[in-house]
Amino acid sequence: MTRPTRPTCRMLAVSAVVSALALAGCAPATTQPGGTMTSNNTPKPFDGTRPAKEVFTDFLNVIDDTVQHSGTTFPKWNRQDVAAYNAPACGVKAREDGNQYYTNLEGGPVGDPKAAVESMKSRWEALGYTIEGTVPWPGAAAAIDLSATTPAGLRIVFGASTNGSTINVKSDCTLDPLSKETTTETIPLGGTGTAPASAGS
Repeated sequence: MTRPTRPTCRMLAVSAVVSALALAGCAPATTQPGGTMTSNNTPKPFDGTRPAKEVFTDFLNVIDDTVQHSGTTFPKWNRQDVAAYNAPACGVKAREDGNQYYTNLEGGPVGDPKAAVESMKSRWEALGYTIEGTVPWPGAAAAIDLSATTPAGLRIVFGASTNGSTINVKSDCTLDPLSKETTTETIPLGGTGTAPASAGS
């Protein structure tokens, strides 16, 4: 697939946003009873005790739903292909004591980025996501990024433009040792030999 072209300034800006998200996810955690803290000091709903399979399934669900409601296509996204995901280190009670799943997808253009973002915002609000805000980028592509956090603590950024779209998802941090394993196509996260129904639906 040919990557959608974007103005250089947008690519650099998106890269900066993604880098900032990655750094925020791996920075030393500030803890509070009942959950870890996000970079803006608001408590996450989970404290790292969610099982890796549950976190990974939520990760897939959030991506899948966002792709379906994006108003465009993401040709490289395949819900059934769960091979080779790994979970970079993140912090819950100490620096890099947990792991979280992360991906960055590129998709096709949308004719009206503002309408696509508004539609996604409505979808996310209906799902109970906490909307963090929108960032419009200068240029002819009318690019806009929308960011939010799910009730389970996953962070997502949807970017829409007339040149192409992006989806960045970072899961909540889990202390489950199973998250250190790379997922496989037939036995996601050290399962019993059959993929969970949610990973192949």
